[in-house]
Formats: sequence, structure tokens, C-alpha cells
Amino acid sequence: MAAPFADSRAAYSVLETRVNRALQTQLGDAARLRLQRDEAFRLLESAEPHRHLFPLAEYSILQQSIASMTDQLDEACHLSCTSHA
Repeated sequence: MAAPFADSRAAYSVLETRVNRALQTQLGDAARLRLQRDEAFRLLESAEPHRHLFPLAEYSILQQSIASMTDQLDEACHLSCTSHA
């Protein structure tokens, strides 16, 4: 039953790469930034039913990391929208 745990780790790694790339290359494209934010929320939602498989500290780090990603993406989205206003 550890497969969801391993899948979440792999998905997080891919998400982290995509978010970092989006923050570096997609400033000004609020729609694409929002897509990455939505992906981050989906990852956390998909991990939630399996949280009992995660070590407590690791799940907490996942939550904090996703929150940080979404905050950064929201800020980039805001800057993207205000720079075109």
C-alpha cells in the first residue's frame, strides 16, 4: 500500500520542477501560472487520503511546501495581472 506514497513523492518532484520553471519563465502569463497553482492543490488533495502512509514530518513538509509554491504562484499571478493593467 506504499505505492500512493511513492507516487506522491514522484509527483511532487515533477511539480517542484514545473513550478520553478513557471516562476522563472511564465511571469506575465497569469493563466499558465494559475494552472501550476491548480496542479499543486491537486497534488495535496490526492495525497490527503493517504496521509497515514507518510511520516508525520514529511507530510507536514509537503503541506508547507505546497503552501509556499501556491503563495509564490499567486504572487507571480498578481504581478502578471498588475503589470498588464
